[in-house]
Amino acid sequence: ERGRGDIRRQVLKMIKRQSRLSPMSFPRKPERSYQINWLTVKSNSNNVGHNRFGVIIGSGAVKGAVLRHRLKRRILARAATAPNRSTDFLFIVNKNNALLQKTDKDINKTLDIVFQ
Repeated sequence: ERGRGDIRRQVLKMIKRQSRLSPMSFPRKPERSYQINWLTVKSNSNNVGHNRFGVIIGSGAVKGAVLRHRLKRRILARAATAPNRSTDFLFIVNKNNALLQKTDKDINKTLDIVFQ
């Protein structure tokens, strides 16, 4: 018998620790900033040799810690497949009532625009 929810639960792979970026270590004045519907993306070049990613989702944007963490995992899972440009990316989820109806396809479509 399988564990609780193994079949129904979609498992998203975590990104490597070296690819994580603490939002506190991101500079106040980024080189580039994009705003796309429900998402603001700030980016800055780095000297590390690989991309790093950070996500900020406030409780005002998404109610419930489970939903916030699920959205964070979705964003990081898509970001992990981005081409390497030696860049730091900070994703900030804006308050949007329609955000909870977004599917993985919608989220990936928005992030594809960022990584073009």
